[in-house]
Amino acid sequence: MNLKSNTSYKVTLHGPKANYKNMYKNDMTCRACGHPLEDQNHVLVECKTIHPNDTTKVTPDQIFTEHIPTLKTTAKKIQEATNKLEKSAITSGEPTSNGRGILADLGHRTMR
Repeated sequence: MNLKSNTSYKVTLHGPKANYKNMYKNDMTCRACGHPLEDQNHVLVECKTIHPNDTTKVTPDQIFTEHIPTLKTTAKKIQEATNKLEKSAITSGEPTSNGRGILADLGHRTMR
């Protein structure tokens, strides 16, 4: 098992609505800020409610690196971002994404 998949199993996160299109057919807006499309890029990079500054943003290079300390830091950043997203969902009364997670969804991409 490679490190990326091992990290995916250790961190359980809830993913953005775009990862669950059937569940959110009628409303794909960001639960944190109201942006029209809550997708991985928006949740991990663009959302100003989740990321008030650049230090919490997660780039693809941070996700697909083989540098273990970077992967650990990245997993923590992703968990913090999705926790903020889920807290917004709970406050608004929206359903959550049943725990499948951003890292699990990212695991389907191929490594560079």
